Amino acid sequence: MTLESNGEAMPGISFEREEKFKIALALDEIGVQRIAVRAGFGKGFRPPSPREIGDYNALSRMGLNARIVAFCGTVKEDIDRALSYDVPCAIVQNSCSDELMKAMGSTHDQILNDALESINYAKDHGLSVAYMPMDTTRARTGFLRRLLKAVKTKSKVDSVVVSDSVGCASPFGIFHLVEEVKREIEVPIELHCHDDFGMSTANSFSGIAAGATIVHTTVNGMGERA
Repeated sequence: MTLESNGEAMPGISFEREEKFKIALALDEIGVQRIAVRAGFGKGFRPPSPREIGDYNALSRMGLNARIVAFCGTVKEDIDRALSYDVPCAIVQNSCSDELMKAMGSTHDQILNDALESINYAKDHGLSVAYMPMDTTRARTGFLRRLLKAVKTKSKVDSVVVSDSVGCASPFGIFHLVEEVKREIEVPIELHCHDDFGMSTANSFSGIAAGATIVHTTVNGMGERA
């Protein structure tokens, strides 16, 4: 998450392009398998600046062994921007908790339809897609099951991300949630944990113990609430 803009969300941090390249090379050299960049976060969020777009375009063409993955909201413009980066994979995200849906002015049906349309649009254009229902840890169980069932039956999603967007979960809660998500959808499970209560590392290990296989991380604790 260091280069996906979370790193620069930390007070006092701003990377020049050359610094981003050095970080990417260092991550690649130690064997990090995926490096995230930002194509957009969807409705209600600012799009990447022209500077960021130029940096990410250059980063995706460095010839690294690591796969470059673009974070997108469930809007066509974000996915088109990811395609312009020439990346192989996108993480498509929208809100799934009632709290975030209310803040964004969305309904359950809108969230579900936007997710399916965006996943299928990205897949139709050759991207591997991870779907991240943001704030998974605060989602209502009934709606989360409905959402996962729709994604399972009406898309060809490659993985699903369990997201503790406000860092409120415990290791026991993450373990239980990953197990529940695995029962609903037979694709690899990823983890995206924030550190508001200092539990993100413990939560990530707990999710791995429950069967998650991919963890979103940051370098040296650098980032937004990281």
